[in-house]
Amino acid sequence: MSETPREAELQQRNERLEREITLLRQKIDALIRRLFGSQSEQLDPAQLQLLLQGTPEAPPPEAPEDCVASLEN
Repeated sequence: MSETPREAELQQRNERLEREITLLRQKIDALIRRLFGSQSEQLDPAQLQLLLQGTPEAPPPEAPEDCVASLEN
């Protein structure tokens, strides 16, 4: 079977679009690695110091009175 000129044109367009999709996926993968890769998760020494110091414990939050009333009924 011989391709018509229109079929050949569509085949070429399809191949070009598939190459473009592959390239765009590669670019997206590279950007994701750049944004979310191990280097993006660097810990600031000040954050580590805060973690090691701990924070004073806050008193537990009080339940709203209407919630307490509904539990008592």
